[in-house]
Order: sequence, then C-alpha cells, then structure tokens
Amino acid sequence: MRYKPKLIIQIDCDSEFVIKNHYGLSEPINHSYYSALKIFFEKFKRLKLQSTLFVVGKDINHSNSIYLLEALDNGHEIANHSFSHCANFSMISKNDFIQEVHSTNEVIKTHLGVVNRGFRAPNFNINLSHLDLLEQEGIQYDCSFLMTPFSHVLSRIKKQDANDSRYLADNYKNCKEYLLKKCNKFGFYNNTIEIPISVFPCLKFPCHFSYLLATNKYLAQQLIRALIRWHTRNEKVLIYLFHLADIVENEFLYGTELKWYKSLEERLFLLDLILELFSENFDSLTTYEYLRFMKDGNII
Repeated sequence: MRYKPKLIIQIDCDSEFVIKNHYGLSEPINHSYYSALKIFFEKFKRLKLQSTLFVVGKDINHSNSIYLLEALDNGHEIANHSFSHCANFSMISKNDFIQEVHSTNEVIKTHLGVVNRGFRAPNFNINLSHLDLLEQEGIQYDCSFLMTPFSHVLSRIKKQDANDSRYLADNYKNCKEYLLKKCNKFGFYNNTIEIPISVFPCLKFPCHFSYLLATNKYLAQQLIRALIRWHTRNEKVLIYLFHLADIVENEFLYGTELKWYKSLEERLFLLDLILELFSENFDSLTTYEYLRFMKDGNII
C-alpha cells in the first residue's frame, strides 16, 4: 500500500460577531457563520477527513454548541482561539492573556464536556514572551506562528499598516529565531509544542484557503496541485487552514473577504477539489493526534 503523508485540517471558527467587531460594523450581521460547519462536516464525512476547530470562547452559546457537539461526535477536535478575539492580541498584559486562554478552556469544558489541549492566537498575533504561560493552562500545542517572510504583504492585503507587525504574529524573523533558540525542530517549549501551519514550497505563502481565494481560479488549482505533489513526493505533513467565512454567502461578507472572494459557487468548487485531493493523497489526523504521533518519536 502506498504511504500517505499526514494531513491536519484546521478551521478558525470566527463567528459573525468576531467579523462585526473586526470591521467595526454598526449593524449586526443577520447570518450565522457557524452554519458553514454543516457544509464542512458533510464533505469531511464523505471523504473521511478529520479536522481541528479553533473556537472563540464568546461564540460558544447554545446554538453554536450544537455544531461543536456534532463535530466531537464525528471525531473532530475542538481547540482554543482566545475568549474575545480582540485586536492587537500581542499587546494585552500577561494577566489578560491568561484570562483569555483560561476562560475559553472553561467554556469548552462546561459546554462541550472536553478538555482543551491546543491554542491559536487571533490573527496569529502572539507575544512571544507569553508562550511560557500556555503550559500552566494545560495547553500542549500552539499554532500561533505564521512562518512566512511575507507578513508585510499579507498585512497590506488585510488593509493593515504595512509597518505594523501587530496584525500577524511577532514577525517571521522573531518566530524563526525563537524556534532555533529552543534547539528543537518540533518547537518544544516546556511541554507546549509549536505546530505552525504549512507554507507553499518556494513561494513561502501560508497554506491558508482565504489567501488562495484571492487568486484566479486557474492559478489556485495549479498552486494546490503543486503543493500536494511536493508534500506527497517528500512525504511531509501538510497543515492547512480554513475559516468559516470561506464558505459564507457573499451577501454576508465584509471588508477584505467581500473584496477578494469569488462567488460562493466558485469557492465551493475549489473547496471540493482540494478536499478530494486531500482525501486521495493524505492520512487525515486532528492536531492533537498528530502531536501524539510526534511524541511517539515519529519524525516527519
């Protein structure tokens, strides 16, 4: 049987409330972004794919819990994406950082009945000096690093000041130096392991569906096929990120997403293509399952 490299699908579950606050909208968005999970779940079930859902603590109410409990019933994982998804997350105090992580862990435990093990900062915007606080909150892995040298380009796409590194994690150089300083290829920090999302080979752009949607249809297909060829040929793990907004109807999109995203029909076509290729070429795991795989001594 042909060896299949590992695949970790992650979804940042930023709700309509997060989007409203991010863009400073005066009126509420009359649509549940969480309903997009129904589409993801149907496709994942058909293709036997697993995922890790990074959730914002404030978003876990009764109606959203229904989707998350369904996710758990089908073998998906829930992880922590902060409590408030506040802007400039790297600028908050250590006490506020602990509260953001702790509060969401408690909400996950109370509403969903599971213990959280993972974390990602909003917008990959992490203060490196806060990383040592994750272990005390039971966080076993962190996905807050965005290992691309193009953070300034991505900041422009998101209509941020290109000189303001607060949008993305501390810049690429600092993250890279942090991992090298720890002298561990898996990014061990005490008992917390850094697991960044993958980047496209050569291009070094993040494996982030939202950015792929900003390209034309033909180029997007060529890029994803090249990405999969590289990972299968080199037998390397692929960690790929989606957002709920990726498959929300255009009438409920705002800001950058409204400007750059294709029609929903085109986005679903590209999503189907990617997930079919993922299913054919990879062995799908949750992020925590992959963490255990690494801790068992597997180097991939």
